[in-house]
Amino acid sequence: MLKLDFLKGEHYMKDKKYQIEYDLVAMNIFGIVYTILLCLGTYLLIKTPLGYKFGDINGDFILTFVIIFILYLCWICLHEFIHGIFYCLGGTKWQNISFGVALEKGILFCKCCKPITKKNAMISLQAPFMLIGVITYIISFFTGSYILLFLSIANINGACGDIVVFNFFLHLPKDTMFKEIGDTSSFMLST
Repeated sequence: MLKLDFLKGEHYMKDKKYQIEYDLVAMNIFGIVYTILLCLGTYLLIKTPLGYKFGDINGDFILTFVIIFILYLCWICLHEFIHGIFYCLGGTKWQNISFGVALEKGILFCKCCKPITKKNAMISLQAPFMLIGVITYIISFFTGSYILLFLSIANINGACGDIVVFNFFLHLPKDTMFKEIGDTSSFMLST
């Protein structure tokens, strides 16, 4: 049986601080499997007797591809911006939020540079997943938009790391503080 350890950590005994690092290989495997299952489920939903007609991909294939690619890049930026907004709604000041690109890892990121509460971190982690992933996924079936369907599935895939960290946070004490450190694949927890 394949066991994926998504997070690795070092414990600093005297400080009660934990440095956690993402295992990007395991995260990518999880993302691929998750996306395949989501696409399969979506295909089965489209083929139901409800008769949804997805008609927004017509005409010039290249033009459609370029439009979808540009929308996808904007969607990724929106995902990170939503993280930042929800950090601020939880009490963090905007100047403590940084955005960036880690080309070597192929990701855009939003990083909160000051310690925040477990609750604030959990809300910020799930906000983009829910708002522009799950909700837009549902809306795509009512509007019949393949483009919106694709963007929502891409966002849900992009939120795999957020989902893993959110699940990890469920098992931590309420007084846990969260701080992103160093590069985009590690963070510090303290109690």
